Amino acid sequence: MSSQRGAEPAGPPAGSEPERPAGPPALDLEIAKLSDTGQSRPHNEDYVGFYIPSDPQQMARKGAIYLVADGMGGHSAGEVASEAAVELAIGHYYSDTSPDVSTSLVRAFEEANRQIYEQAEADPTKSGMGTTLVAAVILGRKVYLANVGDSRAYLVNDRGITQISEDHSWVAEQMRAGLL
Repeated sequence: MSSQRGAEPAGPPAGSEPERPAGPPALDLEIAKLSDTGQSRPHNEDYVGFYIPSDPQQMARKGAIYLVADGMGGHSAGEVASEAAVELAIGHYYSDTSPDVSTSLVRAFEEANRQIYEQAEADPTKSGMGTTLVAAVILGRKVYLANVGDSRAYLVNDRGITQISEDHSWVAEQMRAGLL
């Protein structure tokens, strides 16, 4: 497990009640992050990050974002790509001016991808680096998901565990086509 940037909301001043947006109450979440290199890799290429705005207006507009990236094993600088994907996506998501969460997520993924690609093209030691990325934005009682690659999102509830993202891989494409 490594320490990575994540902003926790600041508490309200002593003796004051926190402002709450109208509508259903926000979800009460506990956050933990853990990653393991597994048995065949000498180093970890995973990166986990989140951002919870301390500004109530930003929280009401954009919600909180949680991301997991898996640098592509065996590729050059996979750990660089995974960290960059998470950090760039967070920055671009919150700087995007669209009021639509889905639009902001897509733009954040596209811009992070563009910057990582340019970095890989500019530096021969990072040529071919890549990563997967999955993100969840929680805004009130809604969850918005985005993913690229085969890092997955699951719904866990009293009915069980259900994969709710779609893998973007050759094997997954072959299975969807009925060839595997």
